[in-house]
Amino acid sequence: MATHVIQFRDEDRYREAIMVLMEVPVSRSGIPGLKMVVSEEHIQALKRASVDFVDITKRVGPNGSAPVQS
Repeated sequence: MATHVIQFRDEDRYREAIMVLMEVPVSRSGIPGLKMVVSEEHIQALKRASVDFVDITKRVGPNGSAPVQS
């Protein structure tokens, strides 16, 4: 499962995301600075709900195609 670090532009988007992500049966974590650590399932749910976010995940590989996994 790929892990993504995402960030929201303001508290309103962050709260909107929390409401959407409550429907996804996979754990997520909030971190300071309006950021969350989420899975691909969360990313898809946010996109379906048209919630704006920026994926700030560090990437590696050809053309930055793979998220860094720890």
